[in-house]
Amino acid sequence: MKVSNFEFGTVQLKKNQATIYIPKNEFKHDSLEELDDIKNDTTSKKFLPLIEIKEDEAKNRVELMYDIPNGFLPFHKIKSEDLIIKLSIAKTIIEDDVLNNNYFVSLHPSTLFYMPMSAVKYTYRANHLMPQENKYTNFDRYKALVLSILSGLSYENCLKNNEHVKKTKNDLINSILEVKSREELLVDLEKLLEYKQYAHFKMKKQDKNKKRFKYIAVVAVSFIVLLLAVGITKSLANKEYAQAVAHYEQEIENVEEENKLQQHLSNEDYEAAAESMKKIGKSNEEIANMFLDAGLYQQALNTEPGYLNKIIDILYEEDLKDTILDLKLEGSEQLETEKQIVSYDYDELKAKQHFIDDENTILRLGKAFVEHGDMEDARLLQERVKNDDLGKYITLKEKEDELKKNKDSLSKVEEELEKEKDKDKKKDKENQKKTITEKIESLEKEIEEMKKSN
Repeated sequence: MKVSNFEFGTVQLKKNQATIYIPKNEFKHDSLEELDDIKNDTTSKKFLPLIEIKEDEAKNRVELMYDIPNGFLPFHKIKSEDLIIKLSIAKTIIEDDVLNNNYFVSLHPSTLFYMPMSAVKYTYRANHLMPQENKYTNFDRYKALVLSILSGLSYENCLKNNEHVKKTKNDLINSILEVKSREELLVDLEKLLEYKQYAHFKMKKQDKNKKRFKYIAVVAVSFIVLLLAVGITKSLANKEYAQAVAHYEQEIENVEEENKLQQHLSNEDYEAAAESMKKIGKSNEEIANMFLDAGLYQQALNTEPGYLNKIIDILYEEDLKDTILDLKLEGSEQLETEKQIVSYDYDELKAKQHFIDDENTILRLGKAFVEHGDMEDARLLQERVKNDDLGKYITLKEKEDELKKNKDSLSKVEEELEKEKDKDKKKDKENQKKTITEKIESLEKEIEEMKKSN
C-alpha cells in the first residue's frame, strides 16, 4: 500500500485499485447523486474507471475508488525510466490535452498512471461541486508536469518555483522552461523524442559490433580471477591474492543482488527487497526508508525502532493517524501514549502528562486536548512545557472559537434586525451588526495570517 498527497487530499494505492480521499468540507454537493456525472461519463478512455463514490461519515471525507488496468504503473515509478520513455509519456500527456474539457482535471503525478511508451491514464476530474484549483493556466500545469518528469523535481516545485528548477542547469530543462505555449511544447517534445530514438537506434547498432569484444573481456576477467585463485592455492600466505579474489567475488555478488533488488522493488515484493538490501550492505535506515516509501509502516518500525517519531509524523500528515493504533513496538511507553492520544483516552493522558518527555508527543497531546475541547488542559500543559508550536495552536483555536461566536451573534442580530420595526432600535441593531462584522473581518485576517506563519 502506498499513500501520497495531491492538491485536495490523499491517494492510496492498493493492488489494482486507487482510492482518492478528500475532506467533505471541500465539496459543495448536498447529495452524492450530484456527482454522478463524473462517475457515469465513460466517453473518455483516457481516465481510469471510477467504480464508486462514497462518503465516510466517521472520517468526514469523500472517497473515489478507481480500477487500475493491468500494465499501468503509478506515476512515481517514471523517475527510474529511460529518458526516451519519459519523453514519450510527456508527449502523450500534451497530445491528450485532457485539460481542454468541461471538467477540472488534476495533473498531479499522484493521480496519474502510465504504460511505458504507450499511454497515460488520469483519475481526478471535478464538476462544479467538487474541489478545483484555478490559480494556474492549463499551459502552466502542462509545463510543470513535463518539467517534473524530466528533472525528477516535485510537480509542486515546478509549478510554483521556476527559479528552483533553473538551478538544475540542464540544457534540456532550460529549453522546456523557455517555451511559451502548449503547441510549442509539443513540437519541442516531438523533436527531442525523434533525436533520442535515432541516437538509441545508432547506439544499438554499435553495440552489436561491440558484443564480441565484451564477451572476450568477460572471459579475460574470469581468467584473471581463476589465476588469482590458483595463486592462492599455491601460496596461502599471499594476502594480496586473497584480498583480490575476495574483492572480485564480492563485486560479482553485489551486482547480482542489485539486479535482484530492482526486480523485487518492481514486483512490490518489499520483504525480499529488504533481504537484498541487507546483502549489499544497506543500512537499517535505508531499508526503513524503503518500507516507508511503500507505506509499510510496521515493517519500517521493525527495521528501525528509532523511526517511531518519523512514522507517527508521516501518519498524521497523511491523515492516517488511526494506523498508529495497529503499530507494535515492544516495551515502548511512547507508542502506548501515542495510541492513547489517537483514541483520546482522557483519564490516562491526564494522569501521565507530567511524565511525558518527548517534545513531539507533548505537542500531539496538547493538540488533542485542543481538538477535543479541553482547552484548560491544553493551556495548563502549555504553561508547563512552554512549547511555541503548541502555544500558536491554542491561540489559533481560541481565535477560531471567537470567530464562530461572533458569526453566531451576527446571525442572531440579522434575524432581530429583520423583525425590528422601531427605528431607534433598528439603528442600534445596525450599529451592532457593523461592530460584529468588523470584528469578524479582523478575526478572519488574524487567523489567515496565523495559518500562513505556521
